[in-house]
Amino acid sequence: MFLAKPWIMAAGAAALTSLLPALELPLGPTTMVVLPITYAFVLSLLLNIAFRRSVGHGEGDRMGQRFSATLPFAMLPFIVLLGAVVGHNWRTVLAAGPALILQEIGHFGGTVLLSFPIAVWLLRLGRETVGATFSIARESSVAIIAERYGLRSPEGTGVLAIYIIGTLAGTLIFSVIASLAAGLGFFDHRALAVSCGIGSASMTAACAGALGVADPANSEQILALAGASNLLSTIGGFYVALFVTLPLVDWLYRKFGSAQLVIQEGEAIPQTSGCPPVVATKLDWLAMSLASILVPAVAAKDILLALLVATVILALSWVSVLINRLLHAKLPAIAWASVIGLAFGANPATGSLVTTATGAFDALSLVMVPLTIAGFALGGQEAQAARQVGWKLAIVSLAVFLGTFGGAALIAQATLGRH
Repeated sequence: MFLAKPWIMAAGAAALTSLLPALELPLGPTTMVVLPITYAFVLSLLLNIAFRRSVGHGEGDRMGQRFSATLPFAMLPFIVLLGAVVGHNWRTVLAAGPALILQEIGHFGGTVLLSFPIAVWLLRLGRETVGATFSIARESSVAIIAERYGLRSPEGTGVLAIYIIGTLAGTLIFSVIASLAAGLGFFDHRALAVSCGIGSASMTAACAGALGVADPANSEQILALAGASNLLSTIGGFYVALFVTLPLVDWLYRKFGSAQLVIQEGEAIPQTSGCPPVVATKLDWLAMSLASILVPAVAAKDILLALLVATVILALSWVSVLINRLLHAKLPAIAWASVIGLAFGANPATGSLVTTATGAFDALSLVMVPLTIAGFALGGQEAQAARQVGWKLAIVSLAVFLGTFGGAALIAQATLGRH
């Protein structure tokens, strides 16, 4: 059954927060930036709690499952625009080629080098360390651990802990890390931009958005480099995690690890909600599509132009889904969305429209709807899981995120040099 009220609340939250400015907080020699996408997620989470209390947790969980089903598609418009910006700025991306390739080593190397010692030697964690420290723990990493160890194993607990914290607070964490790094004055803006591409569209958006606030003159170049880096991380990161870092961390743990466990047997993070699967209705898909078109126009200077651009981007997103289904999911829809965006931006006949698109509205406005959907998708299962994560794994997650960004930034900085 379609419920209009939560969709109206989600779209309203996205539209309202898109009108708010970023919050800049001076911290000594640097500045911390909190983006409107963080406001959107927090507000939608609060509205979600209020809605669940009014209708009951059973109906609330079914609503959350329908929102969750639309979430992967809701990110595609931003991926299309990101690909188009990369294609339109292909010369800049090509010039940064070595840094883009080598930063992937920094992403994984920095993650392991910083988080593994903290987990094993400082916090004395058990085999949760393996799942928690081999990657930044997005969907592909969860799939790797599920296949290799099972999600109810200690390794599964570790990867799910990082995944949950990243889902709940990843955009805020990366916007803060990026803004603080930019304020130091040490890093080239290009090095920070390629460090934003971690294989998560929302976190990449938050990271690049914070850098754009800190350096508005180079915002389009930052978005292009972050987009190219994110594409490489999405495609290549899976194989690096599977064949390099997971075996490495497993070996390191067997050599240096302890036998302690953070969460005792029988207390593993829950994997099922106990509710039967709920499929999003056609009206849910329609509501999500309308929100994806209307919300970017709210804060735009030219509303009609913004509506037109957002409609074109949404249409290209649906094309990527159609191709994905025709080819029986040989590549994920997000990969096709990137390819379509790249082709659109690199084509001389359509490339000029990219400048029109980025001028019509803030690129981050395309992330507002997905994050409000994420806020409504979370339910009792996720809340229980968050309570069971424990403070030790929360500390490890911060080390994972900082190591991922910092490792890539240092390698990219060394590769690019200061110009």
